[in-house]
Amino acid sequence: MKRLLIFTVITWCLIFLDSLTGFAQVAINSDGSPAEAGSALDIKSTAGGILIPRMTMAQRNAIANPPSSLLIYQTDNTSGFYFNSGTPSSPDWKRLQIDLSNGQWTLSGSDIYYNSGKVGVGNNAPAELLSVGSGSEFRVNSSGNITRINNVATSWPSAQGATTTYLQNNGSGVLSWEPVSGAIPSMTSGSVVFSGGGTTLSQNNSNFFWNNTNKLLGIGTNSFSAANPEKLKIDAGATGNSNFQNVLVGLGNTNSYAQLNIRNQNTGSSASSDIVATADNGNENTNFIDMGINSSGYSDAAYTIGGTNDAYLYNSGQDLSVGTATAGKSLIFHTGGTLAANERMRIDGTGNVGIGTTSPSYRLDIAGNARISTSGAPSVLNIDAHNSTTNIAKLIFTNTAGTGDYQIMGDGGDIFWQGGGSRNLQMGAYHGMDFMGARLTLSPISFTAGTSNDYNSRFLNTTDAVGLIIQGNSSQTKNLQEWRSSAGSALTIVNPSGSVAIGSATFDATNPEKLKVDAGSSTINAISGYGNINSYLQLNIKNSSTGTASSSDIVATSSNGSETGGYIDLGINGQNYNQAAYNITSANDGYLMCVGVGSAGGNLSIGTATSGKVIKFHTGGTTSSEERMRIDGSGNVGIGTSSPNSALEVDGAVTIDKVSATPTCSNGQTVVYTKGNYYVIMYNDGGTYKYRYLNLTSTNATWTYSTTAP
Repeated sequence: MKRLLIFTVITWCLIFLDSLTGFAQVAINSDGSPAEAGSALDIKSTAGGILIPRMTMAQRNAIANPPSSLLIYQTDNTSGFYFNSGTPSSPDWKRLQIDLSNGQWTLSGSDIYYNSGKVGVGNNAPAELLSVGSGSEFRVNSSGNITRINNVATSWPSAQGATTTYLQNNGSGVLSWEPVSGAIPSMTSGSVVFSGGGTTLSQNNSNFFWNNTNKLLGIGTNSFSAANPEKLKIDAGATGNSNFQNVLVGLGNTNSYAQLNIRNQNTGSSASSDIVATADNGNENTNFIDMGINSSGYSDAAYTIGGTNDAYLYNSGQDLSVGTATAGKSLIFHTGGTLAANERMRIDGTGNVGIGTTSPSYRLDIAGNARISTSGAPSVLNIDAHNSTTNIAKLIFTNTAGTGDYQIMGDGGDIFWQGGGSRNLQMGAYHGMDFMGARLTLSPISFTAGTSNDYNSRFLNTTDAVGLIIQGNSSQTKNLQEWRSSAGSALTIVNPSGSVAIGSATFDATNPEKLKVDAGSSTINAISGYGNINSYLQLNIKNSSTGTASSSDIVATSSNGSETGGYIDLGINGQNYNQAAYNITSANDGYLMCVGVGSAGGNLSIGTATSGKVIKFHTGGTTSSEERMRIDGSGNVGIGTSSPNSALEVDGAVTIDKVSATPTCSNGQTVVYTKGNYYVIMYNDGGTYKYRYLNLTSTNATWTYSTTAP
């Protein structure tokens, strides 16, 4: 700043010269010299100066209509020379600063400095050497220390800290240099430095590793596959106990679907996107389960499980199990769409299987035609209850409406036993038919050869509309009916209790069968059912008992099976069922259950055998909105979505409940949980728990590492 020296003198002189006019220039001196050419008034003196009017501020303000540039000397308040920088009607008095060289601000070359006093910016009563703001919210004292920031008192340390120190606030504005606990560790290739707890920096590239060259991230490992290096590899290690372990958890809070998505953007003929779980002895070739979807250009003949954009779920090695783990929930299968009309099958929470129906009332409830067909071999429907004391196998045709016929027929023809010729064996009942054996004659009724073109023997009833009856007397002890081979072996019998045996002459002594079919080793079809009806055709077993242990079951038993093991049971409980010994279901609940023999077997497999077909799971209804999960033809699993685009796609939130106590996990396992206000990742490192947690209520929360749970 330039030195400013303002010395202003204005003198009004009224010179009245007798008989002379006013001069253009006026000179006042004692030597008679003329005025300077450029001045209107030139006063010269070596002994005195000009004294202008002196007055108080009140007197100054009392001047009426002071002309612009009027100069006075004010004697009170802030004394000094003042001039009117305004107009006569609106005066604006300004003080002139005199001689900066003797004032507070001093020039030094192009610099200016302050000798003493305080400087205020925005206030006229500064609290410190430099104060900013009307209340001195920012202050610097005479020692150069910042004593207040944003009106908060601050006390700075008197000396600079060491190289590895940081500035710490004690919470009351007192700042101090504090040392970092331990020196910054020497960097190991691939390591990521993190807080070791408190003020300690730590690193462990075997637990957290980054390969910047190949862009590989390892958590719990720094080793990657040489043949197929992983972009992200998580090794949770071994915990040594049976607790479950979350290796990777994805959380979200969105009013839309939150998902874990794998997408292969390659359009090559072998490209697909997959989620794979591998057994401890698994590899790329065996002992794994694969859920995936083929890319748009897929045409790999070596893997024809799916075509272009087809999804799939398959395993290599052992069995594949699909089921619901919550009692009473259903397993639902959809194909061709997501509407209610696209539900094809369900296994409801009671174990009932419904095909074409969303509310199966029986172990197998089919709304439509059913077909059992085996290419190149006989087809068999095997209902086996020979070791059962309570679950009696039944084949029942019901018609609650009371109208219509029940038919057992061939495909486009008759049911017949043909001994010769070209005619069918027909059995009819226009009226009742009695086959009474010895009650009618001394010998059983015999078939006689027909005459003319009637090549087959026939029994024709009369017109009284009574059914065909085989009836024993009150003391009947022998079988009511037997069909025998030419060698005399019984082929079919009906005993006095009404039990029927086909291919056998005996019944179970403990639980005699009402219908026993022994196919022997000559065929694979023990029982076959056919139909051609524009409505559902079914095989129905119904137990009419209302007892607390009643149920209706279809059971398939293995060669070494019994009533206690080695069977698969499809059934439904009765209306009053409440057996505590079998509490897997309750009244009117259906179930599908497999029981092994001892410790062997017992797995239950559910799947589609046709490439590209879909398994759907519904609960709560049959509309598209009630589809809960599907395994589509390419193996993708969708939860809450009918068109999963990745191995696992979840349309909805995944919830981690808050725990009341800190959980435990096995060595090498990682558990993610929430407790109080903290989101916690816990890892068992050889028996030492390590925690990384985040305070969810803090707006500027950072991750904290500790060996103590929050």
